[in-house]
Amino acid sequence: MKHLFAILSILLAAINPLSATDLRVEENGTSGAYTTINAALAAANAGDRIYVYPKYGGAAYVENLILTLTNIQLINATEGQRFKVDGTITLNAGCQLIGAELTNIDSTVSHIIDGGGSNSNVRIINCKVIAGNVIASATGAKTWIDNDSIMNGFISFYNGRISGCYVKGSSPFGCIQLLSGAPTSNDTALVVGNKVEHYMYVDNSWAVWLNSSSVFTYASNNYIHSYNPFYVNSGIGLNFYGAKYSPSSSAGNSIINNTVCKTGTVTSFNNNFQVILTTSTCIAFYNNISISIGQPSLMGFFFNGIDGVNFEYNYDINSATPFVKGNSAGTFSSTNISNSNSSIDINTGSLNGGSDAINGGHPSALYLDLDLTRNDAGCYGGSYSLANFMVSETGARVLFMKAPRTVFATFPITISGEGVDK
Repeated sequence: MKHLFAILSILLAAINPLSATDLRVEENGTSGAYTTINAALAAANAGDRIYVYPKYGGAAYVENLILTLTNIQLINATEGQRFKVDGTITLNAGCQLIGAELTNIDSTVSHIIDGGGSNSNVRIINCKVIAGNVIASATGAKTWIDNDSIMNGFISFYNGRISGCYVKGSSPFGCIQLLSGAPTSNDTALVVGNKVEHYMYVDNSWAVWLNSSSVFTYASNNYIHSYNPFYVNSGIGLNFYGAKYSPSSSAGNSIINNTVCKTGTVTSFNNNFQVILTTSTCIAFYNNISISIGQPSLMGFFFNGIDGVNFEYNYDINSATPFVKGNSAGTFSSTNISNSNSSIDINTGSLNGGSDAINGGHPSALYLDLDLTRNDAGCYGGSYSLANFMVSETGARVLFMKAPRTVFATFPITISGEGVDK
């Protein structure tokens, strides 16, 4: 059956407790299975696994689920499918939700909620939410959200990771929201390898909102497509509005290898990338692409209120003012290209042949592509290429890996990762 596994120093180590009991949910109660998920939850103990079989014909379990016990795993029991729930699922500390689909059969909005509180370490994997949201409800929640699809909704979190997700919605506060209020720590919130489609139906909205001054922010290899044919000031693609202080751009906040694409006929689309901070910090800002198809964006990249921004090897296509440095201090080098000839596949965000951003990113070995050639600017460049994440939503797969970018002879290395398997 499907479960979460971890890879540490090349060794496989199951993170499921050895004493866990497996419970089954099946609509007809075959061989002693529970017929409702709530019945299985009532019989479970902390640390148990509950395997849920999809109902015949794609029907939903119509129930609201509150996992009050810790470390419960609620897992789809059939490879390549999801079990459907018409209701809201609230997860306690250490709980895992794998392979669920939340529907709105009764026209009700269904959410997945991390309600576990401080450092809850909730994991939400291979799930799909239709007309609902994934929400961390407590400022202390540390939520890991991988390989999920959110349709007509958003993801909001305070700390943890969002990776490999497809998020489509129209919230004026963004399809992905990193919120302020987390306990201060040296943690890094990760927003990596996501595809965002944001319909900006009101003025002055944004697709991705990054606003945390208590944990560091690392956003890379995201494809953000914003569109709205009606409004004049239709918003911002990636808005970096709050950041934890870092004395060095090499040891704190990073915005690397993202692609923001605006399409539409509005007369003044606001900035594709915008960084406006009220507290000073340093940011590494490398290998990003701003592209407007239709009317030009007002600004491709805009910076204000930053001590030090290292702004290098970024590309702009069709902005009225590509690179705007307000009262920011930092390096705006000649490596940035304001009249780029690059173009992309609007559906995937990948660069078309002949684009000058191909092999045009930062030349350091830290940013090499997967084939060890020089970095391609945009969301498919570097070792966190979007190609790693945009794969099948269900079934066995590696979710996220960490490895050193450079290796020195005689020194040990550590490689860690997580995935779902049968």
